[in-house]
Amino acid sequence: MMTSRYKGAALLFLLFATFALNANPLQSWDHEFNPALMSTGPRKYFETGLSAKMAVSNSYFTLEQLFPADGVLLLDFNQMLTTLEDRDLKVAANLEFEEHVVMTIFGVSLGEYVSMDGSISSAIPNKIIKVMADGITLGETNEDDADVYGRVFLKGGMYAGYRWKNWQFSTKAGAFAPLVYTDKDARFTYNVSNGAGGDITAETSVSIPVYSLFNLTDMSNTDTAALIDGMGYNLDLGAVKMRNGKPHYGFSLTGLTVSPAKLPYTTTVSASASMTTSDLLNYEEGSEPWSTDSNAEDMETLESLYEVSLPLALGGFYCLTGYPRFIDWVGNGELILDEGNLLVSGGLTAKGAISPLSALSVSVGYDKFLWEASAELRVNLRVIEVGVDVGLSNTHFLNLFTTRGLNAGFNLALGY
Repeated sequence: MMTSRYKGAALLFLLFATFALNANPLQSWDHEFNPALMSTGPRKYFETGLSAKMAVSNSYFTLEQLFPADGVLLLDFNQMLTTLEDRDLKVAANLEFEEHVVMTIFGVSLGEYVSMDGSISSAIPNKIIKVMADGITLGETNEDDADVYGRVFLKGGMYAGYRWKNWQFSTKAGAFAPLVYTDKDARFTYNVSNGAGGDITAETSVSIPVYSLFNLTDMSNTDTAALIDGMGYNLDLGAVKMRNGKPHYGFSLTGLTVSPAKLPYTTTVSASASMTTSDLLNYEEGSEPWSTDSNAEDMETLESLYEVSLPLALGGFYCLTGYPRFIDWVGNGELILDEGNLLVSGGLTAKGAISPLSALSVSVGYDKFLWEASAELRVNLRVIEVGVDVGLSNTHFLNLFTTRGLNAGFNLALGY
């Protein structure tokens, strides 16, 4: 029988595995997760750095299917239905970019930062795929919808921190502007109908309100003064406990909105597409029974004030060392409150604790909408540090180790 000690260890591992990750999440460029990490890296007095990461995925199409050798994308709805089972066909993407500068003297740190991060997600309901694969009764109409989520923020401001004994306390204060912000009720609609003559028509349409500081349909008509007046202001707070010169555990509260962004423009993005067949029962194998049609994207902008706050995130991490001696285990997680929706982010990373293994780390987890697995190679010469991480992403865990999604990142730091 498993002892309570081992049960606890197994439960802890499963808990970490249900959250998302970033490769080696305790570096200075992870200050978006915890601002105190900007002052806990190997460069004790001065550092300037930047990093970028992107992840994209869907839950069905592999790279081979999306980019076939003959250039023809085949849609096999029966195979799609079998692969997805009862799940929707989901698509998602995450984007992160940041640059920072920090200087530390006598335990006091000052610096600046600029970052851009966001997520986009939607889905095609399984109900519609089932209709396309199995058909519907003569004269029947079947319809469904799916949510659309889009958040991309640009942020920048000042950083300050203080080292007290083995604790690093830090804050970031700055301005933010939503570059993309969809309405919480934004969604696609789908419709499949079987006409009296046996013609099957599948239609999809989208009408998404996007709020912005810019006039997206006429950039020349954007008021520069209004851009500054419309920006929001926020605070991030973080604390990290150090042990043997490395982050041991920490806590953070980020996205505290002091003043919301006031977005003066609402742009409605509209588009539609359709697929029709008139003789599906008699089509010959190798032929294409469907004809397609689409309407070009249409955008209409109105002046309508909308206030936006940053998602509020409560985060923490813990670094377990000595099991075994040459590996450090880092678990991190966040609970994110976004317009009443609760999202999660966090992860489990194994990184080398001694040279030359210290150049390597591997991670697995889930980030808001995407499961991710990645490996990082990092060269740290103190005055310069370069890291590259690559991996796989997917909206469904069982598809993680397939080519249905990819992620890649790069980071660079200079200083002493």
